[in-house]
Amino acid sequence: MTTLTKEESFRNTLEEIAARDRRRHRIALALTVALIVAAGCWLAISALQVRKLNQQSAALEAHIRTGNDILAALIPLLKDFGWAGSKIPKDFKDINRIKRSVEADDQLTRLRLETRPPQARNITIEYFQKDVDGTKVEAALREFGLSFAERVPLVPDVPVNDVVFGDDVPPENAKIVAYVLIRAGVDIKGIHRSNIPSKSRIVQVIASRIAADEEPLSPDNISLMSSFDRDPAGANFSN
Repeated sequence: MTTLTKEESFRNTLEEIAARDRRRHRIALALTVALIVAAGCWLAISALQVRKLNQQSAALEAHIRTGNDILAALIPLLKDFGWAGSKIPKDFKDINRIKRSVEADDQLTRLRLETRPPQARNITIEYFQKDVDGTKVEAALREFGLSFAERVPLVPDVPVNDVVFGDDVPPENAKIVAYVLIRAGVDIKGIHRSNIPSKSRIVQVIASRIAADEEPLSPDNISLMSSFDRDPAGANFSN
């Protein structure tokens, strides 16, 4: 057995300490590198996320800008259709109403382009003028030979929502009234035959509580209607 001198023992101890320090240094260096790599990955991921969010934000801003541009372009058209100024939409929450409005204009255009466009004879429209530009609505109805008599509704708290026409009124005339009102932003939820014999040549635009919870009719569906139930509510006008 070899006996180490004090100098050799001391040198060995220093080498062991140095070796442990080198291992700690390598471990510390490896950990540091790992942290740097992790941080770099995190920064890269964060940068990608920020870039993605920026792209989404830019796309959203462009979408909003495009939507606002579209809406701004629609406003003059809706006014021409007879929408009341207070009802002109400020966003696309009323997109379905706008869609129905445009569909109604398509139906009216189709009727105008017929070889013999429908012309009413001695047919009067009784209606309560609210939530529409009355001048535009009346002008559109006069195109088809319809005259007017404004009435006071018995249920002023319910928007007009139903078209009721007498037995001597051709259904096509009642449809025209519905198209003109839908084009003006009114939700028409029913078209019915009148129960009142004295109103056989009258089309009434009424506010029906019964129809209030129904879904609005689309102009395309109205164009396909061929039979009409009797009005379940009666006329909502005072005489």
